[in-house]
Amino acid sequence: MIEEEVEMKDLYGIYKIKIRYFFFLICFLGGFFALQGCSSKTESVTQETAKPEKNYAHLEEEWGIRPESLRLSAAGHILDFRYKVTDPKKAVKIMHDPKLKTYLMDQASGLKLAVPSTPKIGSLRQTDMEPDAGRIYFSLFSNPNGFVKVGNKVTVVMGEFKAEDLVVE
Repeated sequence: MIEEEVEMKDLYGIYKIKIRYFFFLICFLGGFFALQGCSSKTESVTQETAKPEKNYAHLEEEWGIRPESLRLSAAGHILDFRYKVTDPKKAVKIMHDPKLKTYLMDQASGLKLAVPSTPKIGSLRQTDMEPDAGRIYFSLFSNPNGFVKVGNKVTVVMGEFKAEDLVVE
């Protein structure tokens, strides 16, 4: 009788170990397949994210910056404009002045959206006395009530600089 109880405890311990390994295997495989799904989605999204549809070589020649993207952010309440500095000497004209009039205009309606400025943070636009070549900078524009939507064509204005026909991603 005692031998049977010992064997039962041994069997219980073996089953307990097998169940742990099985659970570990299921979790590992589940995580593996979940990560595989995420990586394939990321690649397709990366391929689909658009560079501006227009050629902006004239902006690079005159201002030393190239628009990279314009995306909705913060649940549609912010527009995030990213641009790359290609020539720092030219780009300094629009990047060194924090008080430079900067806005985004929806081409269909003519609505102008400003760069928000808060007392503690200041303007939500990067300014740099000496911009770096190859670095990507940003300007954030408020989008109250989500007026500007994905697919809208807009113009970004920074002083005399104008990037027209940017499509919101």
